[in-house]
This record gives sequence, structure tokens and C-alpha cells, in this order.
Amino acid sequence: MVKNIAALARGLVVIETLQETGPVALAELQERTGLAKATLLRILRTLVEQGWVFRGLGDHRYRLRAELRIRSHIPGRHEHLIERAGPILERLQQQTGWPSSIAVRDQYRMHILESTSRALSLQLNYRVIGFRVHIPWSAFGRAYLAYCPDDERAELLEALARSSDPRDRIVTAPGWVERTLREVREHGYGTRMARYWLSHDSPPEPLDAIAVPVLAADDKVLAVLNLVWLSSAASTDAIAHDYLPDLLEAARALASSLQAGSASGRERDQTVPETAFSHRKSDKS
Repeated sequence: MVKNIAALARGLVVIETLQETGPVALAELQERTGLAKATLLRILRTLVEQGWVFRGLGDHRYRLRAELRIRSHIPGRHEHLIERAGPILERLQQQTGWPSSIAVRDQYRMHILESTSRALSLQLNYRVIGFRVHIPWSAFGRAYLAYCPDDERAELLEALARSSDPRDRIVTAPGWVERTLREVREHGYGTRMARYWLSHDSPPEPLDAIAVPVLAADDKVLAVLNLVWLSSAASTDAIAHDYLPDLLEAARALASSLQAGSASGRERDQTVPETAFSHRKSDKS
């Protein structure tokens, strides 16, 4: 009589639980599976090493890799982007010493999906995952506005002008749109409005940020990538001088990774040319 493999059975329980729940913290996963913490950690480490599972940088939740979620028809709208961004954000943090986040447009806000902010010092250890920040006030939003297609920008600006939130309606101020778009395109990055943050979870010290678009080969804005630092540590010009090339390279790497991932299984591999960002910038200047 053939015996079953208990360790494999426990591993499959973890996979099935991740399929059902989506992103989940260790404590909840332990509660749902009934497995001892030490056993669960060994299983998760094995699944991570074998490429079945990954752990989010910002929320520390465990997830099935995007390809497995797609095969099992489990919804995960942005899991593929979060998974691809993780290693790139970690590398960017190592290069610059400052945290970065990735965001996508969600109606009339920019939705932050992943971040390395919690991996650094206590001064910058603040929660950003899931925040939906104002487009006109954030570096994310300004970079998105400057590089999204013209028809999308027009629709977005019209909606912001009708908003009941005064921080949205800043787009109606005389010359604001023209001035902001010109500045972003001339510099190659968006900047945050001075001292802008969400008051209910503000970081302990004022922060500044620059952001660049993650562009597909057809110039579609797939996401926006930022770099954040303590305002007291350096000026925007100094940070851009030292680290803008690293930020742009990270955006290109993420675009290429997303394109390669979406093309897996196809006969043709669609990649983002190295000149995608500079081409878009020159078109808009």
C-alpha cells in the first residue's frame, strides 16, 4: 500500500488557502490552515523558493504568483504588477538608499500598490499600501497627467474640475495645467506638492518625491514609479541629479518585465525599447 506524503498534503492546503483568500498575512494563514507556525514558515519558504508564492514588500502578505492565479481563475487585478515590481523596487532601494512605491490610476486617484517604505528606517517606516492619493497634488498624479494619452488627460481634467474636493479643483486655477505639464516634461519627472500627504497617517517628517511613468511600447502608462526622501536630507534637484537615471532605468525594467510577462506563451516577445521614455518626452515637449 502506497503511503501519502504528509508534508506535500500540508503544502497543498496552503496553496488552496491562498487561492481562496488572495493576499494573506501569516497569522491569518495560520488560523485558516491550522498549521503550526514553524511548519507553516517552512512550507512558505519552500513555496517561495520554488516560485509558487511571493511575499509583498509593503504589506508582508503572502500571495500566489500571478501566473498561477490566472491558471486557477482567481481574480487578482494587480497581482502581476505587484509581483514584477517587487525585485525592481528592492534593487532601486539598494541603489538610492531611499524608498520607492508603485501606483496605478484608479478613477480619479492614484492607487499605491507596492512600496519599500517599511523596509527602511523608523523615520520612513510608514504605511502607504492601498492609499489613493490626489492626482494634482502627488508626484504620481502629475507624472501620469503629463504622459497619459491626450484624450484620457482631457477627460480626467474635466472630471477633476467637477470634483467636490478642493484639492482636485486646483486644476481649474489659471495656468495650472499648462505650467504643471510643462514642468514635468522639461524635468522628466513629476513632483509632489509641498508637504502634501493624507493627514490621518502622515509620516513623522515632511517628505518629498519625484515620479516617472512606466511606459509600454505603445506609450500607454502602465503605472507610475516614485522615489521618496526626507525633505530635510536633500533638495529635489540634488536627488534628481543623483538618482533620476536609476529611477528611469527601474521604470524601463518594469515595463519590459510586464511586457515580457504578458507575452509569455505567445510566439512573439513584445519588449519595450530603451528609448520609449525619451521618445515620449520629446513628443510632448
